[in-house]
Amino acid sequence: MARPKKSDRTSDAQIRDRIQKEAERLFAKKGFTSTTTREIAKAARVNNALIHYYFKGKAELYKAIITQNVDQVFKAILSGLEHDLSIESAIDVIVESYYSLFDQKSTILPPMLARELADGASFIKSIVAEKYDTIIPIYERAIRTSNVQTEQLLSLMFIIGIILFSILSRPIQIALREKLGLPTPDPDDVKRYIKLFVKQGIIL
Repeated sequence: MARPKKSDRTSDAQIRDRIQKEAERLFAKKGFTSTTTREIAKAARVNNALIHYYFKGKAELYKAIITQNVDQVFKAILSGLEHDLSIESAIDVIVESYYSLFDQKSTILPPMLARELADGASFIKSIVAEKYDTIIPIYERAIRTSNVQTEQLLSLMFIIGIILFSILSRPIQIALREKLGLPTPDPDDVKRYIKLFVKQGIIL
């Protein structure tokens, strides 16, 4: 495919980044199926052909966005788990890593993830499965270090499931608190409670 013309002052990296950012915003707002490449191109101020040039189409662009976000959180987890850790410390690292990413993109990732899960997680499941292959051995080492009797994959999915539910259910939590006249909890208090809850569920 011939390379579409672009401004000489705009680098390939800048164009890809702009396309991904606008696509991510639109996918979060409308979902994968309802978002068109023409809408993405218009929002990113590029020719529609550039999306196909850089990403080979909408599906590959969507996959690239998911991969980028999954890579970010798993890199943070791996960095935190690279030393011999107790299971308690491993839980702290996992909770902090997920919340760090979702707090950075609080208006993008929760709705995008909710839509992806509602669609059967057709894109994210294979990407995440590859990443677990690198984390499970390290997580298993933390379990052995702490002499805890637990099934590594089940407990790891339990940790991540609790984190994601707490993030995705934020609108419900806020509505309930407003109805009951309760103040919005401090984010650090929420993380502290989740860590405590998960540790009690796995360690005890």
